[in-house]
Amino acid sequence: MHTIVDISERKRVEDALRESERRFRTTFEAAGVGMAHVSPDGSWLRINDKLCEISGYSREELLGLRFQDLTVPEELNASLERIGRMLAGKLGPYTVDRRYIRKDGSRVWVSLSVSLARKPSGEPDYFVCVAEDITERKVSELVPDPLSVREREVLLCLVEGLTNQQIARRLSYSSGTVKLEVQHILAKLGVKNRRQAVARAVDIGLTPPR
Repeated sequence: MHTIVDISERKRVEDALRESERRFRTTFEAAGVGMAHVSPDGSWLRINDKLCEISGYSREELLGLRFQDLTVPEELNASLERIGRMLAGKLGPYTVDRRYIRKDGSRVWVSLSVSLARKPSGEPDYFVCVAEDITERKVSELVPDPLSVREREVLLCLVEGLTNQQIARRLSYSSGTVKLEVQHILAKLGVKNRRQAVARAVDIGLTPPR
């Protein structure tokens, strides 16, 4: 009799575990934000479709990379410092705005939430990362007066280092039109020169595809 009860109880527990795993997989894959499990060395262990959409990489491509490969160089040291503190038990879960480099070379702003899952022994197991694309919000914050389609086209050319004459030829505009558009861009971005405009464009993730 005890054997029958034990078997029934074990089956109930196993069924509950399978259902829990099914619900987790469904939540993970169907989430409207990017989700991932990342190893302590930065390798992607598990990713969902939304993260692939945000990064521009396929699942197979991402699994062959590390998060360091997607982090913009100027923010990498800060990211590694936070990770080191988490692994040492000196920092708990946190949320920070970060820029990722997409497969096409453009940059995307994400609100990144990170927590650390540990093994029963207390050793670090993997990071749980949730990334929400906030590029449009960042653009609105950094450029309150939206750029027109033409202004965006010209700004992308500035990022590439093209002169006014080269921009005019590429976009089939007159040199006078390009000069006027550059003036509008500087005013809207709140900067004084082309170099500052390019830096602001990179900040908001407005970079030409490779």
